[in-house]
Order: sequence, then structure tokens, then C-alpha cells
Amino acid sequence: MKKNDFQKSAANLKKAVPLMVKHHVPATPANYALWYTYVDQTIPELNADMDAILKDYDVLPPVNSASLYRNHIAEKAEVDLQGLKQNLEAIVTEMSSSMDDALSDTSDFSQALEHSFDGLSSS
Repeated sequence: MKKNDFQKSAANLKKAVPLMVKHHVPATPANYALWYTYVDQTIPELNADMDAILKDYDVLPPVNSASLYRNHIAEKAEVDLQGLKQNLEAIVTEMSSSMDDALSDTSDFSQALEHSFDGLSSS
């Protein structure tokens, strides 16, 4: 790491952390990356979006932080991975529901068979 890079990163750290505290932002890696980039002013769209949110709320709500991170900071693979996770969760939920339905239908069918056998046995 070059001396200038170290100095710049230290300066950004000294700017980012107090802003995070001021706006009640948890010190997570994603939030730090967001605020580091904000104070570094390397993505003007990010700065404009954050400024608008801060103007409205004076804090950066977690949902906005996640959205800003996803839209401006996250690598495409990371965003794709999050989408995959959500899709898998939906599939698992749907499978669970289908299994519950199948179990219920099987139980109903079993009871109907028992009732029919009982009817045949008593005849």
C-alpha cells in the first residue's frame, strides 16, 4: 500500500465513522463500505442518493442502507447471490407448503380408506 493510499484511507476512516455515529448507523462492514465511499466521493450518484435520504430523515434507515449498498457498492456476483438466496428461500417455503398439503391429503385419504374398510368389514 502506498503512503498516499494509507493516508487517504485513514482520513476517510476519520470522516466516515463520526458520520455513522451521528446518523445512528451500525458499524457493519457493508455500512462502513457505504460511508467510506460516501466520504471518498468516488460515486456521485451514491452521494446524491444518501444526501437526499439524510435530508429527509437525518438518519440512514437500514432498508435504505441495504438498498444503497446493493445499488452502488456490491459486486454483481454479490447481488446475484442475494437474489439466489431469496429464490431458494421461496422454493423451500413453497416445497414446505406442498409437503404439508400432501401430508394432509394423504391423511384424509387414509381415513377414507379406513372408513371404507370398516364399512366392508361390518357388512
